[in-house]
Amino acid sequence: MTVFKNVLKLLKHNIKTIGMYVAIYLVIAMIAIQSAPVSTTQSLDRPMIYLENWDDHPVAQKLVDYLEESNQVIDVAIDMVEDSLFHREIHAIVVIPEGFSEELLAGAQPQMVLKTNGDLNGSYVENNVSLFLNTIRAFALTGDELDDELLSEAVSALDQQVP
Repeated sequence: MTVFKNVLKLLKHNIKTIGMYVAIYLVIAMIAIQSAPVSTTQSLDRPMIYLENWDDHPVAQKLVDYLEESNQVIDVAIDMVEDSLFHREIHAIVVIPEGFSEELLAGAQPQMVLKTNGDLNGSYVENNVSLFLNTIRAFALTGDELDDELLSEAVSALDQQVP
């Protein structure tokens, strides 16, 4: 009880100083809130990616089309790609090697170059690629041959929102 009495004595003695600091804090907070820009719309910037396709298969071309639709493809000199990623001029590097689509449709885990700079935009690109590949794998498991019509249906399934 002695401790609380001493705390209350200190508060009573310094009430003017405490009140002044609280008032200054509230004034500064109000000014900061009022001067902050008001944004009524939120938009995600389109990630900038370096995209290279060495596969001529329609599946690889659909992947390129899908990535071009949701990202901004940047043309960078081949020797400056890694530096551009490091300096955050681009958010991701996507290189589709030759034979990638055949391996994907055969059920294997094809290797592709997918490097990101670790930020939100890079994760967005990584998520888009993963979503596309998983959707194509699911359509390939049906046993039907992936012709242009079925590929278009798979890509349109990517755009549908789940309720």
